[in-house]
Amino acid sequence: MKLNKLVIAMGFATAALVGCGSDAIAPTENVNSITAIDGYIVKGDVTATCGEMEYTGVTDASGIAKIDIVDSLITNCAVKIVGNENTYDHDKKDQPWKHTMRSLKGKRVINPYTDMAATLADDPANAGKSDKELMDGVIALLGPDAANIVGDFDLFADFGSHSANSKVSQQVRVLAESTFATIIKMIESLGENDTPENRLAVFKTVLPQVTEAVSTQIAAVEAADGDLSELVFTVDVAIPTLIIKEDGSVDTEKLADDLPQIVIETETRPEQPAPPAGVTPPPVVTPTPVVTPTPVVTPTPKPTGTGTGTGTGGDDVNQG
Repeated sequence: MKLNKLVIAMGFATAALVGCGSDAIAPTENVNSITAIDGYIVKGDVTATCGEMEYTGVTDASGIAKIDIVDSLITNCAVKIVGNENTYDHDKKDQPWKHTMRSLKGKRVINPYTDMAATLADDPANAGKSDKELMDGVIALLGPDAANIVGDFDLFADFGSHSANSKVSQQVRVLAESTFATIIKMIESLGENDTPENRLAVFKTVLPQVTEAVSTQIAAVEAADGDLSELVFTVDVAIPTLIIKEDGSVDTEKLADDLPQIVIETETRPEQPAPPAGVTPPPVVTPTPVVTPTPVVTPTPKPTGTGTGTGTGGDDVNQG
């Protein structure tokens, strides 16, 4: 059953909510915000699926959709965003965003990492795994360079300008945008062979190469005294034609052999949208320099004399 319970997310007025029948349902105070970010996704259709019920919303200029649903219910809802001809990524406004990203049940953020986690959760082998275990699985898919990029950052959180300004959050952002751009190409290459198992097999083969290229580019930006917060990473990768074996799986060895070098380029990042009303992003924390105390100078002790102290004075100097 789909409920067209929509709260217009442009911040002015709450629309009347329409239920399954003809009776109008008054809006409640239980409005939950769902944030979608690759860069912030604008004018995307967000759906929260709660069992047989669905609730919908549209993302605003800050990538936020307001959905009228009680807190106790949203914990059991899976959310996703679907792009249309009017949807765009705030960091790449000249390119339409006609994709789908998903999140895990109970999450109020949809981003490339939650989308990867949702794919992991689709695999029966991961049934019953916790969010933490799925996050660890995402990091494993990204390869050995990922840990140094993401640190202990919560990958299922908003890493954009509304909630994070740290160096690590910027690293998480550029890795996310590079990863999702590659995922889009991989899904297109899979075509009718797009299954959770095949997605994960391709992810394991390709994404570590993307992460390594991102890590190299981050180091290059730092070496040039650049600022990641002012840059957008664009990944240049051509996914070769995938060979499907008789059992329906992807020939990942052939894919690894045929995969060309991955190149990361940078562009100037557009000015970011202002945070929603009432939300103040945390300030950038500048580490306090460690002050090395000036060592205490120990005075040189006066020499101790060995004479009798009965000198004769200077009266006989120059005497003839």
